[in-house]
Amino acid sequence: MGLEYYLSLISIFGNIETVAMSWRDVRQFGQSRIDEGTTMDARPEHSGTTLNLAALRQTPGFLVRIVQIQIFDAFYRHFKELGLTPAQHTILMVVRDNPAITQSELAGVLQIQLPNLLRLLAKFEEDGFLRRTRSKRDRRAVELRLTARGAELARESTRLADEFNERTLSPLRPGDRARFMHMLVQLAEPHPVASSAR
Repeated sequence: MGLEYYLSLISIFGNIETVAMSWRDVRQFGQSRIDEGTTMDARPEHSGTTLNLAALRQTPGFLVRIVQIQIFDAFYRHFKELGLTPAQHTILMVVRDNPAITQSELAGVLQIQLPNLLRLLAKFEEDGFLRRTRSKRDRRAVELRLTARGAELARESTRLADEFNERTLSPLRPGDRARFMHMLVQLAEPHPVASSAR
């Protein structure tokens, strides 16, 4: 699956307002450098003090968070013509690739509360991109399918996503891109977090 799939999942897990505030807090320290062998430091506003962020440069969660927020900023600009959010793009891709997926199955895959997902699905249905029907397998379940209009939106979203992925990975050397994606997939797979021995 493409980079946009894994990164857009993050948008569903987190709170967008919290993410935006976190990024503003980070950006006020100026342009941080995270190059190998370079001290990661920054200068807060209204202060001549240089902060040493070398420890954070060794923290995967912090670095992933910064990359995530940078990608969010770029995503909204790149997808402006379609007006899609990362969450909406993700739903389009999953429903397109898994016709007749149920609402509950989609919520489970995306790890999102069903009521929150239903609001997104209702908007898609209202706009004519999605159709919800009772499942013949289980009358309690509701299956999801894209309409013809939704399939066209998915094609346009995929086109933009391909361009966006290429641009996102462009700072890496061509040979490093596949390795980076492989490592991302490894981290995205469910696995127990190792606890340190006490």
